[in-house]
Amino acid sequence: MKKILIVIGDAGGGHISAARAIEKSFERLYPGKFQISVVDIFTVAGIKPFNDAYRLYKMVNENWFYEMVYDFTALLTSTPPGFFIYKQYVIAKLYRTAKKIIAGYDPDLVIANNSIITPLAENMKKEGAAFKTVVLVTDIVQIFRGWADKYADLVISPTEEATHRLIRYGVDPSRIRAPLFPIKPELADFRPRREVLKELGFKEQGKAIVLVTAGGFGVLSLERAINRLITDERLQVIVLAGRIEEFKKELETRYRGNSRVAVLGFVDNIQDYYNASDVIVGKPGPATIIEVELFRKKAVLTKRVGIQEKGNAKFAVRNPNFKSIGARWWQLKKNVRELLDQKEVPTPGRRRFDESEQIVREIAGLLGE
Repeated sequence: MKKILIVIGDAGGGHISAARAIEKSFERLYPGKFQISVVDIFTVAGIKPFNDAYRLYKMVNENWFYEMVYDFTALLTSTPPGFFIYKQYVIAKLYRTAKKIIAGYDPDLVIANNSIITPLAENMKKEGAAFKTVVLVTDIVQIFRGWADKYADLVISPTEEATHRLIRYGVDPSRIRAPLFPIKPELADFRPRREVLKELGFKEQGKAIVLVTAGGFGVLSLERAINRLITDERLQVIVLAGRIEEFKKELETRYRGNSRVAVLGFVDNIQDYYNASDVIVGKPGPATIIEVELFRKKAVLTKRVGIQEKGNAKFAVRNPNFKSIGARWWQLKKNVRELLDQKEVPTPGRRRFDESEQIVREIAGLLGE
């Protein structure tokens, strides 16, 4: 049985989600044919600052100074000399340990879905590693140079914009497959809107449904935004508070007794709430934008986290069903109302539910399937 190793560096849920989407698609398309393993190099290696990646990501989201430092560093390391220095640093800190961890799995193929991991896999190939490598790019517009692995057997690119940058950074166009994004297969299995609204205790007729995800807002700003939304009697609001239990409890306490607000924590059936909603509010993360387009919904995008998301809002608002407010939470209600009052604007479908399966077929082809 051929062995496939998906190597992630967990700096947020997107990397794990992408890995699971590929893993599930392999299980669905090729049951019993491949041994799939997922390893978080940052956690297993235990080397600072990489093993603090998730905490650092949160700090960038919550503190303007850390965000400014992060953005400046990202811009600096995206220049050719800056990237050269950065790459040497990553290799010096992580390479020996990462190489040992990967060798322990004895893989036939390695999939890298983090731009810090990609230079490590590239270096292993340069040194003659026998396994094949695939880069799974999860940023959609402003991609970092680290994604551009010139030795990879396959590079999966999510958009034309990302593809152009990859080519500019030196990737052979014949090795790029696009536009493909690791969309979670389970998103295609959503429940009827009526069933979801009944479960939430919401009215089915005469009220619009706004889905608010916590990303891009602090607790105080989110409460203020929701308070403005619920002054409009025509709106019912679903709030996804995420994995932070204290955050969820605070919101539940604040809106207890309000029949037009439903506060949920982390959910593994977000497709039900996408399908039930009229407008979705969330940060301009790659998965959010692609999933909103997938369901052909309207959306208001909030504050980005990191400069890699800078171009995402501009990319999204080319679709007239998207608006962007950044951190200007006071503009949320106005933009939601404008989208609801706006007639449906037909847009060509840019995404498909089976993209992960297409990616998996491409990868399996490298192993003779």
